[in-house]
Amino acid sequence: NDNDLIKCGLTKFDISYQNPKADKIMFMPTYRYWEEALVMNPKTIKDTTYYKNYMTVINKFEKAGLLDKLSISCHPKFADCLIEADPIYENIVEKDINKGLENAKVFITDYSSASYDAHYRGAYIIYYWAEKNYLIENYHAIPPVDESNCDGVPVYNVDDLVAEVKRAIDKNYKMNKKYENRYKNINEYHDGKNGDRLIKELKKLDII
Repeated sequence: NDNDLIKCGLTKFDISYQNPKADKIMFMPTYRYWEEALVMNPKTIKDTTYYKNYMTVINKFEKAGLLDKLSISCHPKFADCLIEADPIYENIVEKDINKGLENAKVFITDYSSASYDAHYRGAYIIYYWAEKNYLIENYHAIPPVDESNCDGVPVYNVDDLVAEVKRAIDKNYKMNKKYENRYKNINEYHDGKNGDRLIKELKKLDII
């Protein structure tokens, strides 16, 4: 219920920022818990959809001449596994998610909530839903973000993903107003004072 919540904005966003020289295209799909054991095993990681998803994007960006801009981020458990499987791409794997977000001018995910953090910082958001049905089936849940409310451009195959990244660059990373309005409906405050609001409300409730 509304009266169970303190409406103040997320305090972590008060210190979230985008590097003025940010120029990376950050790719961060969600954690696929059902493949964890296979991903952690050097003998089986290349058989997983998790690995194949990364390689599909990496190879397509390499062919498009965008590999130097690509920043791969993944669940901390899996970063070393990915590097071990393909050490040639170690230089594009970013283990520090916050650092990746600071340098991301474009943020690509399927369902990671980090998209809202990236949007707050000023990144161009793209939802890559090439495996949408597969993910819904294996998560056993309908994601809260879909075509009706997403705060970024949805694409459904890797060719369209690359094309949308190129469009973002051509548009100087300016999001369509529709997606900006949707984001503001989700995250209302952008003034860096979320912590101040939270403290004020906690004092009213005699919690602090």
